[in-house]
Amino acid sequence: MKKVCIITLFSFLSITAFGQVIPKGTRFIGGNFGFNLTQLKNNGTVESNTVNLGLTPSLTKFIKDNFAVNYSLGYNIGIGRHRQYATGEFHTLYSHAVAAGISFTNYKMLSEKLGVSVNYGGSLVYQFHVHSEGLSGTPSNINLILSAGPGIIYLLNEKFAIEGSTSLVSLNAGYTWSEKTKLVNVGMGANGSPGLGLGFRYFLR
Repeated sequence: MKKVCIITLFSFLSITAFGQVIPKGTRFIGGNFGFNLTQLKNNGTVESNTVNLGLTPSLTKFIKDNFAVNYSLGYNIGIGRHRQYATGEFHTLYSHAVAAGISFTNYKMLSEKLGVSVNYGGSLVYQFHVHSEGLSGTPSNINLILSAGPGIIYLLNEKFAIEGSTSLVSLNAGYTWSEKTKLVNVGMGANGSPGLGLGFRYFLR
């Protein structure tokens, strides 16, 4: 079973009051904790269920006024139970993904508290799987994901903010391998139903 883990990047940051400019030299550290639960049913019978947990710490620095670079590292674990058609028994598959990413954000402050942004960047994701029953042949993959999209930020006070972002366009290139198969894939496209990622920011300066 192949599954692409998208490790979503949220941050917790810190800042002083800027007016309509977030100045060069502003820095923040942060992180994201993600949780996702999915279940597949067929005529009322559960065929599979999967839980994903992810953690992504990050470091962000404004290298120009209203322009920031963000570095992130992430780890995601997925635990999936899938019904085997031949026996009706459930097998457990553990999916591990490690990601490193860099992204850039241009901010435009509309007021002292509200701003909009454009985000673009990429991440490298390595994923492998482990069967609880020790079965072999499960593929591993590595993917380069580039994406871009808009965002919004609202400063709650001098220290905290809430920021949302989404990805509208993406480009990915991946390589999947196992004992029996090797596959290279490249894709790009626009997201017709993008999700919104929300995070709290705590600024260091």
